[in-house]
Order: sequence, then C-alpha cells, then structure tokens
Amino acid sequence: ISADADANSDFAVVRSMASLQTTLAEAKAAGKPVLVDFYADWCTACVEMDTKVFANQKVQAILNSFALVRVDLSNNTAEDQALLKEYN
Repeated sequence: ISADADANSDFAVVRSMASLQTTLAEAKAAGKPVLVDFYADWCTACVEMDTKVFANQKVQAILNSFALVRVDLSNNTAEDQALLKEYN
C-alpha cells in the first residue's frame, strides 16, 4: 500500500481523499478487507484506541489479515474537513 506507514503501528496513514481512495483501491486489488481508522492526535478516544486496543496482541493477531488505513485528521486542514464531511 502506497500511503506512508505510521511509525507507531501497522496503519497506512492517509491525509487526503485522493490518498484514501488510492489506498482503498490497492487493498481491493490485493483482495484484503480494510479497517479504516479515523484518527486525530488531539482526540483522547483515538489515542486510547491506539494504546489499549490496537496495541493488544490479540487484536493485532486478528488485524493481520486486514489492510489497516488511518485517516489522520490531526491538523484540521481543509482536506481534513472534506474527509470529515464525506464520511460524516
């Protein structure tokens, strides 16, 4: 998957609609199911998911068969707002 790898996880990090669409198309072409995580570093629930859920070895074992995509909305840019609007 062409998106940047997140240093803290196995998620491909995307920050634009075009990058998200490309990443999803690549996962589809590879025949992998996708888990999309909408994330912001200022979101306490997002950080908690990272530290308590995604870091759990049992969860990681299940997610190994998925293409993991993180839509990073941390910067609250116009592109972030477009993604939020598109995916409500």
